[in-house]
Parts: sequence; structure tokens; C-alpha cells
Amino acid sequence: MEGKDPALVVLSSCLVTAFSVFVLMFLLKPKAKKEASWVNKNFGKDCDKCVNFLTPTEIEDLLKDGKPKAFCRCWKSKTFPMCDGSHAAHNKETGDNTGPLVIKP
Repeated sequence: MEGKDPALVVLSSCLVTAFSVFVLMFLLKPKAKKEASWVNKNFGKDCDKCVNFLTPTEIEDLLKDGKPKAFCRCWKSKTFPMCDGSHAAHNKETGDNTGPLVIKP
């Protein structure tokens, strides 16, 4: 270390160590899920992929009262999977144009 300023050597070593730690932390950090961009924030979070099935008989049973049924497509409904109109506030807030799936008898 002759001819080199000891303070400069220590400072250089500290900078290299700090940079190395930062890079390792960045590379080894587990990838976080981008929850802020999730459409579905509440329903069926225990499954890998949320899929629902209805048979023709189940659809007929839903429509027995003769009234149309509205199914949520915005994932904001408090009565999911049925639509409660929450898409209206979502559309106003975001400029989106989502609406329900309506099945008529």
C-alpha cells in the first residue's frame, strides 16, 4: 500500500462493498406480486387461477324467476359473482367502461 492514501483505500473498499451488497440484495430479493395492478383484489385468492363454471341447468335454475341476472366482470362487487353496480364508481374513477355480463331468461 505504499504511495496510496490509506483513507482513499478505505473509502474505495467501503464503496465497493456497499455497491456489492446493494446489487446482491436487488438480485436476491424475492419478486413481489404487483398487487396494485391486480383486478381481483379479494375473491378466490387461495387458488392459482380463478375459474367458475355453470352448467346449462344451473343457469336455467338462476333464471326461473323470469328476471335477468347480472354477473360482475369488474371484480369490485361486494356480492361477487353477482353484480352490485360497483363498476359505475370504478368506471368514473378510472375512465374504464366495464359492465356486467347479463343473462336474460
